[in-house]
Order: sequence, then structure tokens, then C-alpha cells
Amino acid sequence: MNSPSKIGICDVRFFPAKGSKKAIVFLPSANDKGIHPYFPRLSWHNELSQQVNVLYINDPFQHLDGYKTPMGSWYVSPIGEFVLPEVSSSIQSFLFENGIDEVIYYGSSMGGYASLILASLHPDSHAIAECPQLFMLKHPGSRYVSENILSKDRAIDSIEPLAYLKNSNHASINIVCSLHDYHYKTHVVPFADIISSLDHSIGEIDFTIYSKPSYKTGHVALNKIDAFSIIAKTMKF
Repeated sequence: MNSPSKIGICDVRFFPAKGSKKAIVFLPSANDKGIHPYFPRLSWHNELSQQVNVLYINDPFQHLDGYKTPMGSWYVSPIGEFVLPEVSSSIQSFLFENGIDEVIYYGSSMGGYASLILASLHPDSHAIAECPQLFMLKHPGSRYVSENILSKDRAIDSIEPLAYLKNSNHASINIVCSLHDYHYKTHVVPFADIISSLDHSIGEIDFTIYSKPSYKTGHVALNKIDAFSIIAKTMKF
């Protein structure tokens, strides 16, 4: 399935690795490139699929007119429904049918946000979340979606990663963020403070905080070399 196809409501690209029961699922960030379906890091499958199955999931609503301002949907449908649990069920069924039993969900920014929730819904899976949105009102795009598209009957904090992680005791996640990304102070530090104050464990959480001169200051994703290092360590290959 190395051409565009569907899993549930999402367009996907799937690159199988013969004999592997492991997979990495890539989630998209917000974008204004006018590309649909949008699969960032698509070229990475050339190397990764030599060892693990590689699945790319798109944002099913990102191309619609109502999402031009936020440049992404955070998986909130045009009628205000939060669809990531539905997406999770579809992905899990597909992976099970393909004999895959070890999974990493990987994404940056909006993709990092999605990876945390999908991992919390998928027993014994992992998430690598680069500079994710952890609080919907602290990012312009997710705030727009929360205030203008999400159903008024749905509390904003109910679609944040913490709401799902609190109900998951099997989460294994790595939050990766540059010290020079504004998400570090507005999302990662407050999130870590909340986690430290909880009276119960919500799973295994690692924080990878970095400062490297090779990266520009700001909201910047990992390069392939650094990302592959974290993927290999998590998936043990």
C-alpha cells in the first residue's frame, strides 16, 4: 500500500517491512502548503521500512475551508466532534490485521499532540512527541479550533493529552523539545509540573530537552539524524 489509501476517515500511506512486527506511525503537523493529503517526513520510509513497517496518517479535515486559519484540525471535525478515538480504533484494527504488535506514534507540534493521545489509547504502544501542543488554548491554531470549531458541549481540556494520559496506566512517551522553542515554557514545563503533582502514576514519561547550535531558535522539528536516533532507541533496533 505505497500509494494513497484509506484507514477509516484518514488518508494513509503504508510501507511494509517483510517479517517485521514493529511499526512507526507518523502524524502530520499543521501546514499552509496547500498539500493534501499531507504526509510530512514521507521520504524517511526509504530507510525505516528496511527494518520496520511505516504508516503515515493525514489530518482528514486540514484541507477544508474552515481550517485555513488554524492550518490544521487537531482532529476536530467540521461539526465539532473530536475524532481521534475513532482514528485510534481504525489504526489499531489495521495494525492487528497486519500482524503488528509494537508501535511508535511519532509527530511534531500538532502531530506530537496526536501521538500522545493515540499512544494513551493504544495499550503497550509508545509516543515520540516533538514540541507538542499540550494545552489547547496556548497555541494559536489549537486555540482557534477549540474556540471556533469544537462543540460547545465539549470541554476544551477534555481533548488535551493530559485528559487521556490520566486514564492510561500503560503510556510510554517521550516528549522532545528545544529549550529555545516557546513550547518549552508554555507547554512542557507546566505539563511536567502537573505530572509531578499527581498522586498516581500515568505511565512512563521521558523528557528530552535539548539545545544545539545546529537548530534555529523557535518551533523547529528534529532533523532526520537526531530523530532516527530517538526512534532506534525507543524501538530497539
